Amino acid sequence: MHTQIEQTPSLPTAEVILYGSCGQENSWREPFKVACVDTNKTYFDPFQVTGWSRDSLPAETGVLYNSKTVVVGVHAGTLGYGSLAEIGWSISSSLLTRKSLSFYVERVSEASRYSQEFLRTRQLVVSQSERLNEIQPGLCHISQTYDEFVDHAVSSIYSAGHGLDIPLEAARPVSKIPEIAIFGTTQPCPDSTPRTIDETSNTLQSKGLPTYIAYKPDWDFDKHHTEEIAHKIGARVLLQCIDAHHPSYGSLVETGMLTAASVMSGRPFGVLIEDYTDPETGIVNPEDYPNRLRALQRHHLEIVSARTSGLVRVARDKEELVDFGYEAYKDNA
Repeated sequence: MHTQIEQTPSLPTAEVILYGSCGQENSWREPFKVACVDTNKTYFDPFQVTGWSRDSLPAETGVLYNSKTVVVGVHAGTLGYGSLAEIGWSISSSLLTRKSLSFYVERVSEASRYSQEFLRTRQLVVSQSERLNEIQPGLCHISQTYDEFVDHAVSSIYSAGHGLDIPLEAARPVSKIPEIAIFGTTQPCPDSTPRTIDETSNTLQSKGLPTYIAYKPDWDFDKHHTEEIAHKIGARVLLQCIDAHHPSYGSLVETGMLTAASVMSGRPFGVLIEDYTDPETGIVNPEDYPNRLRALQRHHLEIVSARTSGLVRVARDKEELVDFGYEAYKDNA
């Protein structure tokens, strides 16, 4: 499904978006800035935005939806959760208004130095992007090396029509699975299904609806990612529960990808994102990184929801999420 919308003058504009890693080293963006200057195209570089606050959200997220070319580079030297999330939102945005998308996620060496969540999240973002690209050819370009990334992205910036010379093909059909697939916070839950996911699934099952829970205590990328992607793309309804008791970085990165799967397939997606509560103090600090990342996801969700006629719903609590899942399943039988 390719939903067309008009550009939105009320949102900030830039022709080229340079999302991605914003650590101490920012020189990787230079070839793309040079191409923008050479072609007289405006660009947005989040590295140049100082003093981040929630007031930055309209510029940082809204600018994506009026752009023509999106470049996202995620380097191994930074955690990059926010940058990885931007890949999913870039795909979602391109499904609404066609863009040229160039992505590069640097391979991580010495994997033992990093957490399993860090490694799993990077693997999933790349594999899910590749799967969406298989279903909708021409959706994005995922580079294997930095040089390939530079070549493709610079070519897109220089190309006629701001990189929009090749229209998207019609999405290849995907079989619909008669279920509600539930994703979300999975840690720390070594021996049981995460509370919010479990309660949501049990309530829906009590109403006679079939559910699929993505959580597996022994989750392994090689064993399980193909199955998980099949349910993300094929389930009749998608739900995501991100609870208050864990930073949930991996799940927050998935929110954009789940939204992209929903927009592509025309299948409803409901999401509950609770504010992160510090486990020691019990305080919700809006400036903590987990809550900043939550705020970014909510802002993107609100923009996409407003442009998809209710296909995407941001729930205020678990009860609203369950109600949305129930009604969406019945309406999309």
